[in-house]
Amino acid sequence: KLGNYMMNAATVSLKDADVVVFLIEASKGITSGEREIIEKLKTSKAPKILVINKIDMIKKEDLIELIRKCGQEVTFDEVVPVSATEGTNVKELVSKR
Repeated sequence: KLGNYMMNAATVSLKDADVVVFLIEASKGITSGEREIIEKLKTSKAPKILVINKIDMIKKEDLIELIRKCGQEVTFDEVVPVSATEGTNVKELVSKR
């Protein structure tokens, strides 16, 4: 139920969004839930920022492949790989406007 509610809320919010921040967990990659959201992102005209969290949990080459796969699914205006644990790119993400 909660998942359906959140998906519906996200779908409605996409219509009025000034910017979309799409967050995925690096070690999980693109799950079926993310694929469903990606399909909805394709219709949004708002700028899209892909945030990949927990990059400290995967190898650099796996991160590069994940970014490539995400880019094949939808065009992101920016990609910000972060590690909240290590503080990697956190300031850069917060400063995005």
